[in-house]
Amino acid sequence: MRNSSIDGFVRRRSSHGMSDISNTGGLQPSSENRRLSTASHRIVEDHEPVPIQPTAESGLSRSEIDDSLNSLDTTAEPPKRGRRKKQLKDRAKRKKRIKWIVIAVVTVLLGLGLYVGIKAFIASGKVFDGSIFGLIQNQPLKKDTNGRSNILVFGTSEDDYEGGVQHAGALLTDSMMVMSIDQEKHNAFTFSIPRDLWVKYDRACFSEYEGKINAFYQCIAGDKNDSPEGANALRKKVGEVTGLDIQYYTHVNYSVVKDAVDAVGGIEVDIKGYGAVPYGVKPGSILDRNFDWKCNYQCYFVKYEPGVHKMDGEHALALARARGANGGYGLQRSNFDREINQQKIAMALVKKAADAGTLTNLGKVTGLIDAMGDNFRTNFETSEIRTLMDIGSKLAQESKSMTSISLIDAEPAILTTTNSTVQPVLGLYDFSGVQAFLKQQLSNNPIVREGAKIGVYNGSGQAGVARKAADTLEESKMTITVVADAPAGAYAPYTVYVLNDTMTATKAKLEKLYGVTATTGQPPINATGLDFVVIVGKAPEENQQQR
Repeated sequence: MRNSSIDGFVRRRSSHGMSDISNTGGLQPSSENRRLSTASHRIVEDHEPVPIQPTAESGLSRSEIDDSLNSLDTTAEPPKRGRRKKQLKDRAKRKKRIKWIVIAVVTVLLGLGLYVGIKAFIASGKVFDGSIFGLIQNQPLKKDTNGRSNILVFGTSEDDYEGGVQHAGALLTDSMMVMSIDQEKHNAFTFSIPRDLWVKYDRACFSEYEGKINAFYQCIAGDKNDSPEGANALRKKVGEVTGLDIQYYTHVNYSVVKDAVDAVGGIEVDIKGYGAVPYGVKPGSILDRNFDWKCNYQCYFVKYEPGVHKMDGEHALALARARGANGGYGLQRSNFDREINQQKIAMALVKKAADAGTLTNLGKVTGLIDAMGDNFRTNFETSEIRTLMDIGSKLAQESKSMTSISLIDAEPAILTTTNSTVQPVLGLYDFSGVQAFLKQQLSNNPIVREGAKIGVYNGSGQAGVARKAADTLEESKMTITVVADAPAGAYAPYTVYVLNDTMTATKAKLEKLYGVTATTGQPPINATGLDFVVIVGKAPEENQQQR
């Protein structure tokens, strides 16, 4: 809507503003009309008014005035129409602003995506084998004969500088862990290799042909802190000890623990100490003052009561190295306790990194890439990385899918400590007990993993009944440790006694096999060392044994 006065032109006035209309239609200009005529040559925007020129005799003619005034759009628009037009203009302006904002945001996101992609490509070139273009593939992992992919994770401390001096044992692999993954069933088992395990080197290393396994990598690598030859040799040596086909390795240093934990915003670790604690300290607490020199002993890097604690990278790294030094407590088994805590930290990191909120956070993702690129080496192919990411995400969705195994706490014992070295119970270099234990623990069959000790007793009075029942159970992968006669008496066709209620898979199988409900009562025999007792009664039906 236009203003009432536009650059010198004024609206048409009513008749009282004019004077002396002649009979011929001529108009005699008043003083105001004369002012109008002198301003008539000024124009506004795109209007081209006809100039008003007075005649010599009668001044302006009516037609000239009308033509001049009609050249202007002076008719006022209705108020409603004017408001509507203004609203449409404002809306159009807002849409235009929104459009540019969206374009700007998309541009930024594309730029950030390119940034992450470049970082991933750069990191992949330093970290993984193969072409960076393998990142767009989804190649399955290599498997052993049991369908499992086995990874050796080992750490060195070449980045550990105290007072500007590198750690003396920088290339000793004081941390060694094996992760075994079933990528079809989405489960994973982890266990640590004791750093003091005594092995053969198969060559002269440091003038010796045998020694602790934590020196084997340095034996092969020499002075190089990044040696594929040393890493592959250690991978094969651990395979000899465990009886596993270990297809992959990852080599990390201290910094990767700190940087990776910080990149995901910290982790939560369940602290459970081992051994005696001072008076007034809650049992299960731990303390190690070996790292408190960093704060002039005015703080504690490793001091926790039992329970779940959130840790940043610095404190997670300290826990991964803690062995109860400098008057500490709760870490009585030293290296063994350290290895257990390392497993907890690794599993907590995997779960946190696979969390959806972490993987969609740009800062955390790029932080993880930085941590890997600078401190991480592996023989994984780039084409296998997406598979690893998928497996990690699925494992993290179900906490029970990741299980920690302890070679130290195995029952019966498979390793023993002698003169500051760890050796097999069956004898020096005889790792058959370790291999049998791991074969059982890594089985996909829960009955095999439980390894229940079952005694089968003949209460029927018929020869061979107990042996036949034991053979049937062994076909179901159960472990039969006793086959004998039951005391004389009247027995049901089948009776199952449960002496260890934690072995739920075995209990369920026995109940289904015999069509009975297991009892927790005391069996009529000495069942020391057994988890289940099965008594076969008189004249059992054949079809029950085949059920």
